[in-house]
Amino acid sequence: MKKSNVVSINTPVDAPAVDLHELVQYSLYAPSWTAYKKDKKITAAIKKLNDVADEVDAGSYNKLLLPDCPSLDKLKSYIGSVRSVWFYGRTQPWGEARGVRVGKAKDLMTTLDEFGEKQEGLKPYKEAFKAEYLQDVAKAELELNNMFNPDDYPALDEVVDRFDLKLSTMPLANVRDVRLLHDVPPHIKADIEAAMQQEFEKSYNTTAKIAFERLLKPVRHMAKTLRAYDKKEVTKLYDSVVENVRHIGEMASTLNITNDPDLDKLAQAALDLVDDLTAKDLKESEGHLRVKAKAAEDLAARIAKFIP
Repeated sequence: MKKSNVVSINTPVDAPAVDLHELVQYSLYAPSWTAYKKDKKITAAIKKLNDVADEVDAGSYNKLLLPDCPSLDKLKSYIGSVRSVWFYGRTQPWGEARGVRVGKAKDLMTTLDEFGEKQEGLKPYKEAFKAEYLQDVAKAELELNNMFNPDDYPALDEVVDRFDLKLSTMPLANVRDVRLLHDVPPHIKADIEAAMQQEFEKSYNTTAKIAFERLLKPVRHMAKTLRAYDKKEVTKLYDSVVENVRHIGEMASTLNITNDPDLDKLAQAALDLVDDLTAKDLKESEGHLRVKAKAAEDLAARIAKFIP
């Protein structure tokens, strides 16, 4: 009989079994150049102007190095979107390490393919910034006058290289890996296993809770928005009210790393709620609007029951 790869680890009561070998740990490296600089000279001048003693920490002045540079704004916005929308959107937190998240191993190739597209998408933004950088530095010299300091500005190739996107992946450490360490004394292995067990349970509970919270947020927003629109408290009903529910419903399988059947059922209910639905449909039928508002409220209440 083939031996199972499922790690025997205690999960919360009634929780689905989780095979830690089916999870992958992700870490995103997405640096950028902020184009801000703490200016000690100006900070000292402001203190003097306001009769503040030098030894008093009354704050500092952060100088904007490129006051008007649209290509820089777009470049930073793109990298920020990859981090906050794409990376956080398709992964779940795991443990307390900031920036470390997990996803299903079966989705690894899809994730890497998508990330490759994100890396390619970064290139034109970097090229646009590179083409304008020296010109914008010269413009900043005129605009900043005595505040301008050429030493604040990196060389062209250096500043462009400060913008990057890299994704590292590795298997999630688990108790079984510790048990294979034959040279480690039994009592030390036991301590390590106990610590990993505790960390796993904490991470598991956090991840399970966040998955339900992420599903609840757009559903609850839809319910509140439709009620507000019906009462004329808001005058506009955007497509995103419906599309955000559809998106999280479609992503639920990827985000449900704890394999919780209740989450799958609720995600399907979210998809059913917005099936063939548009904001235009809701605007054109007051009755339909109220039916969907009630359905969204009921679904939000069902989801909320799974959040401690």
